[in-house]
Amino acid sequence: MRERMKPFYIARRTERRERADRYLPWILVPVFVTGLIVSKVWPAYEPALRVAFYVGCAVFGAYVIATLVLVTREPVNYKFLRLTDAGIEYADASPGVQSARWGEIESVIFYRDEALFEDMGPYLESMWLVKKRDGKTFEVMNEVGNRGPLLRAFREYLPGFDAREARRGIRAWRTKGKWVCLRQEPKPLPSADGPGSGCAPRPI
Repeated sequence: MRERMKPFYIARRTERRERADRYLPWILVPVFVTGLIVSKVWPAYEPALRVAFYVGCAVFGAYVIATLVLVTREPVNYKFLRLTDAGIEYADASPGVQSARWGEIESVIFYRDEALFEDMGPYLESMWLVKKRDGKTFEVMNEVGNRGPLLRAFREYLPGFDAREARRGIRAWRTKGKWVCLRQEPKPLPSADGPGSGCAPRPI
């Protein structure tokens, strides 16, 4: 029996978290200055304040390192990505959410082409092109934070997905091109009138 997939969700940081990161240094500086003044006015408290200072520095250093690690994995070019046993949900910078059930996906192509940024000049941008059986297509940006979970989900829930071809495209990070990772034969959509509708004339 196949184990259920642990839901994967990644999103941009909230405004509250960004405000905390912005104001934290301004909170710590007065505390540090106050401790320095107290140590000079009451020398008896200097050893305890020194220990507290070192502990505070260690905690703050751990916080900075954890923040840097999280920043490198957070979405840059999209809002959020959710992967579950049911399918995929994705929101880019435009309004609305793109979604597809795994059984609805007809093809997956890893695509890399040049994207022009005014401040950076020519730049190669990588993405996944996901096409559904109804013909609708949407793009999922390829970034460090979602690459591993996306590959695992595609490999597990899309029979015939070529993970080797996907890795070949990811490793060729300086090359433009398309790498077809999944292409299934299109299946006819079920008719609203039921099976066999429209296939033969009805008796009058």
